[in-house]
Amino acid sequence: MEQLKSPFSHLSQKNDKLVKVEPLLKLVHSCKDFIREPLSEIEMESIRRHEQTGRPLGDDFVVDRLETETGRYLRKKKPGPKGPRKRNN
Repeated sequence: MEQLKSPFSHLSQKNDKLVKVEPLLKLVHSCKDFIREPLSEIEMESIRRHEQTGRPLGDDFVVDRLETETGRYLRKKKPGPKGPRKRNN
């Protein structure tokens, strides 16, 4: 259920730790109707990519805020080994 937190917050019109409902309510007449709107193929592909990685979908401001709120590093990291390798002599 944690994945659905944003829609539930918007539908109930209640803020929580990560979701502030007022900005969306200023843009749309009804959150329920907005959530039911079909997505474009480009939007769906972007969502699918982020579902596979587990990283949040959003601009730098959104990801910065989520990292601050959760205390976790959420951006993609450089692949491969981290730090200096130990040599076996």
